[in-house]
Amino acid sequence: MLYHRYTRPASLALCLLSFLSAPATADDVLVQAEQLLDQKRGQEAFALLSPLEDERAGDPGFDFLLGRAAMANGRNTEAAFAFERCLAIDPKNGPCRMQMAQAHMLLGENDQARLELKTIQEYSPPPEVETLVSQYMGMLDEKDGQAKRQVNAYAQLGLGYDTNVNSATDQSQIAIPALGGLYFVYDSAAREQEDSYAQLEAGGRLRQSLTPAWSLLADAAVSQRLHQEIDSLNSLSLDASVGGAWRTGPSQIVLRANAQNYQLDGDDYRKLVGGMGQYIYSPRDSSQLSAYLQITDMSYDSQPLRDARRDTLGAAWSQALDWWRNPVVYTGLYGGQETPEAGGVEHFGQQFFGVRVGGSLAIGTRTQLNAAISTESRDYDAEDPTFLTTRSDSQIDVNLGLGYRLGKYLSVRPNYTFTSNDSNIVINEFSRHTLSVDIRYER
Repeated sequence: MLYHRYTRPASLALCLLSFLSAPATADDVLVQAEQLLDQKRGQEAFALLSPLEDERAGDPGFDFLLGRAAMANGRNTEAAFAFERCLAIDPKNGPCRMQMAQAHMLLGENDQARLELKTIQEYSPPPEVETLVSQYMGMLDEKDGQAKRQVNAYAQLGLGYDTNVNSATDQSQIAIPALGGLYFVYDSAAREQEDSYAQLEAGGRLRQSLTPAWSLLADAAVSQRLHQEIDSLNSLSLDASVGGAWRTGPSQIVLRANAQNYQLDGDDYRKLVGGMGQYIYSPRDSSQLSAYLQITDMSYDSQPLRDARRDTLGAAWSQALDWWRNPVVYTGLYGGQETPEAGGVEHFGQQFFGVRVGGSLAIGTRTQLNAAISTESRDYDAEDPTFLTTRSDSQIDVNLGLGYRLGKYLSVRPNYTFTSNDSNIVINEFSRHTLSVDIRYER
């Protein structure tokens, strides 16, 4: 990890650069905190010092140790603030300036890190320190080269079993209110069907830095599902997006245009074309807040009356917790409107609202447990002409997954998903269980 890579030479710097530091008076709290940090007990050191920040901020010795403790806990923004206070009072504090350079590196602020290292060089340090600074400069040059273009790719093969591949009701007889409540036998092909399947996926992602603030983004993916028996539900999905990102400090704005072509049984079924704007705020490395607006035009090749525009507004939050094994949790909510393009089909329009909650937990060095639950409610805009009622749905999805890393790039991922849709129109009620095992190559 980046932290360990930069902290190894930094520990040496604390000794080599001491000639630059002004004498400081130690006290019991600072002595205890330094001992904890030397013993790699950064969490305890931060818990000891952080309650005293309001009282002792501005004391260079305190701020220096608080910054080290914050950085040991991944609180790199807080660490930078502490080191900044230290240097404001004691600008020739060499260990603090070296730690400040390291904090800038961890925050991706390479230009600021270079300024701190050049300031150390201006103090004419001894050869050992000059060598250390040169090593850091080399790390920054290497990191800048890697950061300008980031390319990720993956390929995945999965085998699974689906108890309801067509997301259909299990009812065999349906009453039609528009025909006086007469019962009709529902075609078996339209009822719930189960089948096993194989799924192939592949994709890639490009992030090209144009300037320190601006980046170009591009993604592409293909996914194909092949059923063992129900060939008519074989599907192929082609996805692509392109956009840009602008970053300043902890804030980032992302704009994307995206498109999807979804094929069913070898024929075009649905096309999506749209765009998304997203604001992302990362107050520290361990947490992130985001808000987004997505606009999508949907067109159906064989069912043009279902063509519609879908507008979605949402927000999400994720947080790495300082608990056992540092779990990551996230939650999000969204809502919006789907509006048909054709007239006279207002019953296809809907308002929707959803909530997602999930998290991941590392179990050992190779295994990760993932869990998520989401719910979505949909209220339609007009009475269904066949069932003489305004449709209302409530759907819940539960997902449990396990990732086990077989090597640096290869992993195996068993996964279980349960879906249940409750509706006041019987043909839209269904439940579904999916169990799959995927082999994924990613780098």
